[in-house]
Amino acid sequence: MAFIEPVAGNEFSQPYRGNVVFNNTSASAPGLPDSASTTLASGKAVTVPVTVKNTGLQTEDIFIDPRLDQTANMTLAAQDPQVSSVTLPLTGNEPAWFVPTEASSASTVSTASLPIMFDWGPFQGDPDIASHNPGAGPLCATTESASYSPPGAAITNGFWGSAPTECGPYPGPAPAGTDSSAMSVVAKQFDTSVTSTTGDLELASINPAATATPVVINPGQSATIDVTITPSAAPGTVVSGTLYVDDFLSNIPPYGQVAANEVAGLPYTYTVG
Repeated sequence: MAFIEPVAGNEFSQPYRGNVVFNNTSASAPGLPDSASTTLASGKAVTVPVTVKNTGLQTEDIFIDPRLDQTANMTLAAQDPQVSSVTLPLTGNEPAWFVPTEASSASTVSTASLPIMFDWGPFQGDPDIASHNPGAGPLCATTESASYSPPGAAITNGFWGSAPTECGPYPGPAPAGTDSSAMSVVAKQFDTSVTSTTGDLELASINPAATATPVVINPGQSATIDVTITPSAAPGTVVSGTLYVDDFLSNIPPYGQVAANEVAGLPYTYTVG
């Protein structure tokens, strides 16, 4: 494991005071369907206003992330062009992906033209996960993988990277080769029948072309976001999910983390008519 920001010197403690407060963000949507007895016609759009108040001390960039109450295995989209046929030794950016919120586990695999190993994890470095050979062979092989299922079933969202490297020692320079990597997560499934005026930043995890325009809410201020539900499931289907109200986090020091913070969740349920 790697730990963030180790402290050098003889200081063993640093006293501080503060308050930890949960559920302090105000979000409401009175028109949101919340019962299986509520019927929404298939293919007919229903728009529901969601009002969000920033009760904190910092400006928030808010967007809506609709998820179903069921999980799916998602293959993540490459966030860097160097994911397939990467030249070894690495000379550019490492293979990278964007992990969405509401993910409970993750896995990755690399296949190379020569024996390799890799470190894998979120950009801020914790956890730092080592690859392993899925077969019974040596620690370094042409196919290496890693998986992560933490207690509590919640993994760090944001950018993750994998750094494949040839296995030494070498009598001279590291040998040249190529590597292709892929990453997947088990996460709450996106509800594609729900859209909003902010878009959904989390969709970029599986579709790099997805765009989002978070609404900026200053401390003490409120904003209304229109959410549109267009039922697409078969008539009689009961649909349940949660509208997550997310705060976009960009370039968070010290590692420039880009991620999201879920500040509220609004459950919804309806039957397709």
